Amino acid sequence: LNGYLCAGVRLDHESYDHEEVVEKLRKGMHMVIRESSVTHFLAENIRSVTEVNSALARRVSFCTDDVTAKDLVEKGHVDHLVRLAIRAGVPPMTAIQMGTINSAEAYRIDHLVGSISPGRIADILLVDDPETFNVQEVIANGKLVACNKKLAYDLQAPKRSSLLTSELKCNPVTAKDFEYRVPLAEGKAKVLSMQVKGPFVRKRRDVMLDVVDHVVQPDTDQDVLMVSVLERFGINGNKSLAFCSGWSLKAGAMASSAAPDDNNIIVLGANAEDMAVAVNHLIKEGGGQVVVKDGKVLDFLSLPVGGIVCDLEPGEVARREDEINTAARLLGCDLPEPLMYMFFLPITAIPDYAITDVGPVDCIALTTFDPILELVEHT
Repeated sequence: LNGYLCAGVRLDHESYDHEEVVEKLRKGMHMVIRESSVTHFLAENIRSVTEVNSALARRVSFCTDDVTAKDLVEKGHVDHLVRLAIRAGVPPMTAIQMGTINSAEAYRIDHLVGSISPGRIADILLVDDPETFNVQEVIANGKLVACNKKLAYDLQAPKRSSLLTSELKCNPVTAKDFEYRVPLAEGKAKVLSMQVKGPFVRKRRDVMLDVVDHVVQPDTDQDVLMVSVLERFGINGNKSLAFCSGWSLKAGAMASSAAPDDNNIIVLGANAEDMAVAVNHLIKEGGGQVVVKDGKVLDFLSLPVGGIVCDLEPGEVARREDEINTAARLLGCDLPEPLMYMFFLPITAIPDYAITDVGPVDCIALTTFDPILELVEHT
């Protein structure tokens, strides 16, 4: 941690318990407590303020990181985190400070935002009471934009550059692109499958899979799927292939062109044919998220802006998110946010394993690896 700080890192939003928060604060970091749609750390991390030392709050702020449109509409954004902090025992004005001026100072933009004071941008929330912090009106840049949870103006889609709405620059695929071929004709393959244990935790799981006609077979009975990342910006045409577990899919495939950090196409599935259908649908439509079963598209959420961003109004996006998650559950997936769990797989900053267009990655060793551990011929 000391070396990390000496390298110049000032802020952190990846703490898994309040002791870690306190340690980093005492070494001079600014801590950002994250509460997203799939990672819930506020209740634990806020203990650094409520139980250890209330003075630490001055160097703590909030972020949502990745949050669904449904949560934005139903719960709110940073205002939701302020309410959670107040309920956890943080004094209202301290919680509000953590959601405003603390963040502005941490990012060195407090001369622009973070307080209601001369020379700052007039971004202001009017609330019912500091204790409950329910937002009544929203003023953005000096203009009333929302009142009583309703927009005070009509949303207008902006004119966008063709660079933001261009096609995915990758060639159509076939089922063979998602077959993991090995020298062994028939037998067994011992493979390393990336086992999801929460959205940001991927552990090693060794599994024996059948090899048929030189192809390692995914196995839904053992909860082992194929997963692939395809470079989609026309740079090198990279395509990786590996194994993953934790989705409980019994059939089909799902894919997304929004997948941090690089936003390449990620696809996982129980069979190569549906994986190919899913990827080709994304290429045809210019990006989005898709769920496929038996060669048919069950649902598709268009992401026309760079293949990353939707251009529907928030309530409609929330409804469409529900629909595509419902489609994923028809494949057998029981995760709370199936598509979101999937598109976190390429993030290499979080141990233990990930997958990029270059290949599966051992995040601890900082190297790619071969998921085939051993081939066993039938005797």
